[in-house]
Amino acid sequence: MTDEIERKPASQNPWYVLMTIAGEQGERFDDALQARNQRYWNGWVRYKALTSTFGKRANLTDELNQRCVLLTKEDREFIERRLETRGVNRTPKLEYGIDLRGLNLSKKLDLTGFVFPVPLCGDGSRFADDVELRQAIFLDSIKLRNCRFERDVSAYELRCVSMVDFSDTEFKGNA
Repeated sequence: MTDEIERKPASQNPWYVLMTIAGEQGERFDDALQARNQRYWNGWVRYKALTSTFGKRANLTDELNQRCVLLTKEDREFIERRLETRGVNRTPKLEYGIDLRGLNLSKKLDLTGFVFPVPLCGDGSRFADDVELRQAIFLDSIKLRNCRFERDVSAYELRCVSMVDFSDTEFKGNA
């Protein structure tokens, strides 16, 4: 792991923006904010899977129906407005996987209870603050190779049903 890797601020990544659509965590952790981010993320994932041929073909609907709320039209419009205000011109396509590669994540990232129905790749990213993956569900592969976790990583009751790859990743805090 080298520090010479050029990383983009997480706030410029559409997937990160979508994961933190209700807002990013500040100095003090906000449980209500995390719950809203989880609700919007899981609801958006469910909506995209239910309304796409990809989601139906991938047979994702059973798991998503059990774990994710159904968003209202107002919720979906809120997400679209927030994406636009935060500089995301185009909603990311779920069927291409979640791309968090080469990011500098400077704030706490709490993905507790989030559902990830497609591969997630965060190769080469730096996580400067705590990362919470408690009770998150990865229904496809997760690749976080050549990453640096500066603080603690909590993965209590994390569920991965496919490949997990943390090759050449450095953990400086508790994991």
